[in-house]
Amino acid sequence: MSRYDVRYLPRSTALGPALLLAAALASCTSVLEPTSATAGHVFDRYVALGNSLTAGFQSAGINDSTQRESYAAILADSLGTDFSQPLLQAPGCPPPVTNIFTGEVVGGASAPPCALRDPNLPAVLNDVAVPGAEVLDPLTNLSDSSSANLLTTLFLGGRTQLQAARDADPTFVSVWIGNDDVLNAALNGDTALITPLGDFTARYAALGDSLAALPHLEGAVLVGVADVRYVPNLSLGVAWWQAKQQNQLPPTLGVNDDCGPSSLGGVGETARVPFAYGFGYLMALAQQGQSVELDCVNDPSVLDPAEVDAVGRAVAAYNGVVHQVAKAHGWVYVDPNPLLYSELQKGDVPPFPHTSGQQAVDEPFGPLFSKDGVHPSLTGHRLVAGDILQAILSKYGAGQATP
Repeated sequence: MSRYDVRYLPRSTALGPALLLAAALASCTSVLEPTSATAGHVFDRYVALGNSLTAGFQSAGINDSTQRESYAAILADSLGTDFSQPLLQAPGCPPPVTNIFTGEVVGGASAPPCALRDPNLPAVLNDVAVPGAEVLDPLTNLSDSSSANLLTTLFLGGRTQLQAARDADPTFVSVWIGNDDVLNAALNGDTALITPLGDFTARYAALGDSLAALPHLEGAVLVGVADVRYVPNLSLGVAWWQAKQQNQLPPTLGVNDDCGPSSLGGVGETARVPFAYGFGYLMALAQQGQSVELDCVNDPSVLDPAEVDAVGRAVAAYNGVVHQVAKAHGWVYVDPNPLLYSELQKGDVPPFPHTSGQQAVDEPFGPLFSKDGVHPSLTGHRLVAGDILQAILSKYGAGQATP
């Protein structure tokens, strides 16, 4: 990892990231609540595997409230099926931030870094997702490449996600994993952190085969990897250049002209600046009076155009793998990215965080993302759930859908 490890902004005691994506936000419709449906027998026992998106991570933290707002919990409710979760006690582990710029968290300054799990853990879990999980992690917690962390232990004990899923004997599963295999690279400005495609392919295929072997499984939905280049945590270099031109940055914070628009010879319309580096490091030093400069070509912590392209290629290749595994087993595949791109076109995903007024506190990254600029807000989770539900109903026909 680079020195600017931002997996759980803005806390330095991070366990490992999400995803993304959260970052994949669905909006084929303006309705925020997903359609409800009468579940068929295929949904008698639903289990969700994944990472922080499925577990309910929001605003750089997780607790029982954010867990209940995950797309998976909303989806289960819409399908009318039980959904037990390994709920964390308030204020959380770690507590979500209430202000991304000051680092204030739920519970205030006295909040513990981890309030641990609700002691009344259900005997069987329907949500076995763990924040920070990469595609390897449902298969093993013990590999040197595994991202197993404290939440793996709190949620699953000594089990893997697959082992916990087997214990629940599911008739239907959802899987949204793989975002973290590329997200860490994007947030750290280091494409060396991208999981090699060969490793991703073998691990995802093994995951698919293991799920297919579950004795009573009748169906599944596999969600593709979100295009993490477009999470608002990664602000455009040209937005920093424009802010400098408009005297909105500290005088000691310089912005190189290579962050400018292409019409002036810059790469700022492509280059992306991670929040932890731009605001957590450069801005912090500038506000202390130190002279610093943002460079969109030569700065190793910034995603330059070549690195942005590498991230995009990895996402596309990963999704080819996920789609093929779904096709091989006759399962549903959902690509989240057309929906994310639609939200970008609408202007609901800002190219630069809101830094002033109440919006900077309530929605620094717009209405669809939580206060870390990576994970969806409740509104975003509802849109994701609605899109996945639509795909499930078209395949499995879970009874008569109702508003």
